[in-house]
Amino acid sequence: MARAAGRRRGAGDPGAALRPAAATLNALQAGQVIGTLACQVHGHRDLGLPTAPRSTAGLIAVNVADTFDGYDLDATEVAVVLAVTEATHRRLHHAIGWLDEHVIRLIGRFAAAMTVDESQLRGLAEQMEQQLDPDDPDAFRRALERAGRLRLEPNAAQRAILGQLQVVVGIVGAWARHEARVTLEGRLPGLARIEEVLRRRRAVQGDGEELLAGLLGLDLRPDDETLAERFVATVIDVLGTRGLEQALAHPENLPDTEELADAGLWLARNASDVEVPDDVASLLGGLGEAPTEASADERAAGPTGDEGAAGDVTDAPEH
Repeated sequence: MARAAGRRRGAGDPGAALRPAAATLNALQAGQVIGTLACQVHGHRDLGLPTAPRSTAGLIAVNVADTFDGYDLDATEVAVVLAVTEATHRRLHHAIGWLDEHVIRLIGRFAAAMTVDESQLRGLAEQMEQQLDPDDPDAFRRALERAGRLRLEPNAAQRAILGQLQVVVGIVGAWARHEARVTLEGRLPGLARIEEVLRRRRAVQGDGEELLAGLLGLDLRPDDETLAERFVATVIDVLGTRGLEQALAHPENLPDTEELADAGLWLARNASDVEVPDDVASLLGGLGEAPTEASADERAAGPTGDEGAAGDVTDAPEH
């Protein structure tokens, strides 16, 4: 009766009746994303977002063990690679004073530009308001499933902002991995195989990232993650590390999406005193293509003619 009375009192203001259910929906969605990501990420820096103070670094041991289970790799070497990469991320975020604020500002602009189908949200929220029973655990499960059906597609303004986010997150991640590789090369026998597992993992969007992209339209990974790797490699080949320092000296120095795909354009804009090779792609001949992880069905089907194409890493068994 109280609920019915509340609906009658809010009859003149449809938004008043919708707000409590919408808040519940938002909370369920946020909890679903955070909970799923917590079971996926290896550390604070996996998403490329400032999720912890610059002075904080750490790894989630259970997630690391799950990722590398069955690959027959030395656990200490795995921990060292991840720890050094995490520390390198932290150092970059600490050294680039504007980075955290810039990323947070872009996310704020992305959120402010969001448009929502109010009729879809209203219908979903009203269903939840009517059916959600705190004393029924299954009701919460069904509510989560309904919340997961709401999918947002970025509009034109958001896509432009998202491109900027993907550029900065991609470059910082690629640079951190490069610095970690330089630090550890020749010191760890299993370095190449560990990097291969991590590359395969990045090539497949995890459940938490899928939820983040579906519920908010926020997909931080570019369609081709190798673009950032190639940009970093090219700038280092031409200008050395100081070139990357220049790229991240100020937000205006960052490449746009076109320059990320063709580092020669960025070099021409920012390094007029440096001779840029006519064929920048020739610098990248030895990099090859980024490997992709086989699907569960493909791995269950057994070896194929492409076996070994991704290196010496043996796929972990399905659980």
